[in-house]
Amino acid sequence: MISGTDFAERYREMRNEDILKLASHGGLLPEADSAFEAERRRRSISAKDVSAMHLSQKEAEVQSRVGNNPTIEERVCGSEGSNF
Repeated sequence: MISGTDFAERYREMRNEDILKLASHGGLLPEADSAFEAERRRRSISAKDVSAMHLSQKEAEVQSRVGNNPTIEERVCGSEGSNF
């Protein structure tokens, strides 16, 4: 099992963006969470920063879903296109 010290070392090596992404996901083990929170405070990453990253990830997720939907024409007429 990974110790709190191991988590602390791992988090120190991460970029701020990766720390923000991890913070917005949550769900860490207790040992990881305490090391993570200490690193977040050390870097002065605020709860507002974490919320902004979480919102950005949600927006990207929605955009990827919308971007992958077929157009109305493809759904109605098939992939060959319209016969209008």
